[in-house]
Amino acid sequence: MEKIIIIIVAIVLTIAIILSIVIHLDNKYNLRHFFDDWESEMAASYIQVMGGRHCYDKNSNSMFEMNRDAEVVFCVRNDRIYFGYSTRDPEISEVQYNLWHIASVNTEGEDFREHYKSNLSCGVLDSIDFDDMSVYPKEYEPDYTYKGFGGLYDEDGHIYLHGKTKTICYDIDEDETTEVEKLPEQRYSWSISSDNRSVTISDGNITRTITLESMAENNSYAKRLLSLSDYKTNTGGSFLEFCFDHIKVCGEHIYIINRILNWNGESRAIVFDYDFDTEQVVYVMNYFTCDNVSGHYQFAVAEELLDVG
Repeated sequence: MEKIIIIIVAIVLTIAIILSIVIHLDNKYNLRHFFDDWESEMAASYIQVMGGRHCYDKNSNSMFEMNRDAEVVFCVRNDRIYFGYSTRDPEISEVQYNLWHIASVNTEGEDFREHYKSNLSCGVLDSIDFDDMSVYPKEYEPDYTYKGFGGLYDEDGHIYLHGKTKTICYDIDEDETTEVEKLPEQRYSWSISSDNRSVTISDGNITRTITLESMAENNSYAKRLLSLSDYKTNTGGSFLEFCFDHIKVCGEHIYIINRILNWNGESRAIVFDYDFDTEQVVYVMNYFTCDNVSGHYQFAVAEELLDVG
């Protein structure tokens, strides 16, 4: 009987040790608590949107779920969240999504209002993507018009939509829409290296190349990300193999969106604000996206502090 008790105790202890090791490794390599003590260095409020519907504040507190798929989240202004989405124009049955809308809801996801809708591809039978043009590199055609189509916010109360046939400007405060010649000039152009390890940003006169190493020189949070450089996923890739995911330019603000993997290959978006003139880097927020960051994760500045209970 005594031997049986000893064997049982030994088995229990062995299981406990194994579980402890597994939990420790899971916490370490799946980064379960790696970001728990990260605090935003930006005073501003932000809204984060996953999958076009699920809304969170910058601390990842759940706010509400939209009843429409937001293709572009523009801003939070006057206590309302402004976004763009597309539907089918009933007059052109061959095309699925070519009617573009600007709409808003309050910060509780209620009181839906539509501010503008139009077919900006008028008569074109192939639908055009409704892209967030603040996250695409500045690329121009020979006549200095943007190559892509979609919408952007200028951080001064104006939402622009650029289609194949026209460009419009919606003034949020005046609740008025006017047709304009082109989108506002963008100061910065940028490109991400083919290995996703650096981004090059230019203002037309000065060109700077940013790496995680250079970011880590003046930001402690970037330095902590750099400490993951030797960690490997279950497929053998680096946690940092897709480090620079994309850039979002809002007025003078350049947001660097990093994509970090864990052992399972799941993704997390890490957002930094980069000051082009001073080369200073400030940590903004992060969110566990699980899937790819681009195409699933969006954010916008809240011009008033969000009150999330």
